[in-house]
Amino acid sequence: MFISVLWISVFYVFLTALIMFNAEPHINPVTGEPTFKTFFDALYWATVTLH
Repeated sequence: MFISVLWISVFYVFLTALIMFNAEPHINPVTGEPTFKTFFDALYWATVTLH
């Protein structure tokens, strides 16, 4: 049971990071910097935000 919850959580974090990496504008209009430079930045964001 625990393994199932773990896999669902990992999948959810990965999917959320993928969506945010593709959906967010690539340049932040306020700072002029990229929102996520790499997919791993989005993965870090999803991990910290969702868990």
